[in-house]
Amino acid sequence: MNFLNTQMQELVQHHKPKQLGVYGAGGSTTLLLHHVPSLKNNMKLCFDRDTSKQGKYVPGTNVKVEPPEKLIECDFVIFLTDEIKSLFSEQLSIPNYSIAEMLRKYSISE
Repeated sequence: MNFLNTQMQELVQHHKPKQLGVYGAGGSTTLLLHHVPSLKNNMKLCFDRDTSKQGKYVPGTNVKVEPPEKLIECDFVIFLTDEIKSLFSEQLSIPNYSIAEMLRKYSISE
């Protein structure tokens, strides 16, 4: 988790996003935000395709969950998985990373 927090700090310092978005508003995201404060502190938007989550707030934040169509409001997006990232990568011209990418980088550096 320290590695992910450091990676997120570096990404934020490098890209300086004003509208950092996270795709996914479930338990995995909540757990990630709890352990990676640099992501939680910089997240401005959150998206999920599950309509029952839209309009609610991500636990522990004041960030409202929006539908995926609002991804265009971001200038930087974090996805949990490569699979979800691949669904949107053709439409996104902004920097975007997946947590899975960062974890692979960690395993290589070990």
